[in-house]
Amino acid sequence: MGKQFEDDEDDMDMYVTIEFDDGSEVDYKVIGIFEIEGQDYVAVSDDYEEDKPDFSVEFYRHYEDEEGTPSIESIPDDEEYEMVAEVFEQIYAEEEDAEE
Repeated sequence: MGKQFEDDEDDMDMYVTIEFDDGSEVDYKVIGIFEIEGQDYVAVSDDYEEDKPDFSVEFYRHYEDEEGTPSIESIPDDEEYEMVAEVFEQIYAEEEDAEE
């Protein structure tokens, strides 16, 4: 699975294109990057809209190399993935509450 970050200069949102093993590609909007116990994670969605209450979210480990180039990798462990999802839900809920 290949991953590549791309900056959309029109609205300053960040996107990532993920190429899957079967050769298909999906563009995801980066919803957020956050840290848990020293590891950075990224939350992405292919159907996110600002005022849409329900959207799908996927999570990946996030890294930057020495030059600051970002990359992501799959989270292989189900327990780790679930922990990341729970933390994201808490962060997202807190941000939603703060906006109201």
